[in-house]
Amino acid sequence: MLKKLQSNVFRKGPIFFHEGLNVVLGDNQGSNSIGKSTLLMIIDFIFGGSSYIEKNKDTVRNLGHHFFEYVLEFNSKQYYFRRETKDFKIIDVCDEKFIEIDSWTIDDYKKFLHNMYMKENNSIKFRSCVGIFSRIAQKENFFNSKPLKAVINSKEIDGINLLIKLFSMYNVIEDIEKSIKDLNKKISAINSANKYKYIKKPTVKQYEANKKYIEINSTKLNEIALNLSIGFNEFLDVNYQTSQNELYEAKRQKDMIVSKLKRVKRNIESNLQIKKKSFEPLQEYFEGVNITRLQEIEEFHKGINNILLEEFYKAKKGLEDRLIEIEQQIQVIEEKILDTDVARNIPNKLLEPLVELINQLNAKKQENDVYEEYISNKEEKENKEANLISSKKEILYSIECKINNKMKELNKYIYGEANKYPIFTINEREYSLTLPDNTGTARGYANLLIFDISILKLTILPFIIHDSVMFKNIGNLPMSKIIEIYNNEKKQCFIAIDETNKFNNECQNILYDKKVISLSNEDTLFIKDWTKD
Repeated sequence: MLKKLQSNVFRKGPIFFHEGLNVVLGDNQGSNSIGKSTLLMIIDFIFGGSSYIEKNKDTVRNLGHHFFEYVLEFNSKQYYFRRETKDFKIIDVCDEKFIEIDSWTIDDYKKFLHNMYMKENNSIKFRSCVGIFSRIAQKENFFNSKPLKAVINSKEIDGINLLIKLFSMYNVIEDIEKSIKDLNKKISAINSANKYKYIKKPTVKQYEANKKYIEINSTKLNEIALNLSIGFNEFLDVNYQTSQNELYEAKRQKDMIVSKLKRVKRNIESNLQIKKKSFEPLQEYFEGVNITRLQEIEEFHKGINNILLEEFYKAKKGLEDRLIEIEQQIQVIEEKILDTDVARNIPNKLLEPLVELINQLNAKKQENDVYEEYISNKEEKENKEANLISSKKEILYSIECKINNKMKELNKYIYGEANKYPIFTINEREYSLTLPDNTGTARGYANLLIFDISILKLTILPFIIHDSVMFKNIGNLPMSKIIEIYNNEKKQCFIAIDETNKFNNECQNILYDKKVISLSNEDTLFIKDWTKD
């Protein structure tokens, strides 16, 4: 909560605030331009508002740029800040002597206030919450029949959603709204893709025609697949047998080559030379044998053997080369038999009818899948929207009852049992605050006060700011009761009020006890009064 406020342009020293009612007290003459409303605008400013810069330009024009130093307290811990009119989008974080130690953007500062005041509710923004219930003359946000408007052209649906968030009930419908948003994106994506011909979304008539085509041709596809299977098996049988015959012939040739090679090797090994000493034993049995003549004959045979041996080696080399070739051929044939990717060798004439029909069926199925997804998304969206309306009606009815019960209770305390109480009505599109049979301006402000106090008591709204213009013409006795209600509230209520001598002593005592500053023509808020010559 706000604990302390000071400025280099204030006439008086620091202003100290407290829990509950905080009164900016004017004089009994109802003097204007003394700073009552302006101080409320400053309070709104230090709570993250920007209206002080927009609506109080004369202040800066006459006083020059100035600053506000203030203390906020949360959970018994104090935080020190400074906000200037020149760089008003920057908040200085200070130590206890207001020496700057850090600086935040206004957005970071608002997040800080949100975490301190309403951390448990992430669906609502701090300023959209407190801004509406800071009703100050310069902000011109006194919409008696439309109390949830921030400005004159605010949309009623925004106020309705804000109220749901204030009652911490928005999470019930937030998931539904997110689902609807996601479905809208999907529907839009399909429409865009169809528009630019990335996909084809059929009409209802085309969808039904596609269904019929798919049904008929799925049967035809099965028949073609069966015929293809038979033809394929025949193709496999023919190719398998051909490969087996090739393998048999290759292995037969290998065996022949191996046999020839063995004979050649034997001939090479048996081709031995006859030496001279081999003829010598013949002399023992045959006298007169001409050994020399025999050797000459043997030399002739030796020449013949050399020629034959050379031919044998050539034959051996040729057979070995041929054996390598035939073994490689056998390997190729065996791999061909074992190769499972035989489909690459299937003739195109077997596949063409099947491929053509499959492509046509897939195209029709894809079109119908797009249509079914589109229809499914639309139906789901319609169901979600119906669920959203139903859930929202229940939530709004619950909120309406709570507000009306609280306003009835407050109205009874302020005006007595016999007086009619304001009625708040709300649905998913519009809302209104009325008092049956009474449309007077004074009672309109009273209704607005009662509504704001009800919201303060029923929701996470952290504080309210009410300017003196709201209290005019309400009546002394009812106003005394309203002051008592403010006084019994623990949340901070910042009000500006004057002409207190018309109230009873008890009410005056409360106002003087809870005042944070007294202002008058002699004691204005600022050090300079530019409204006088």
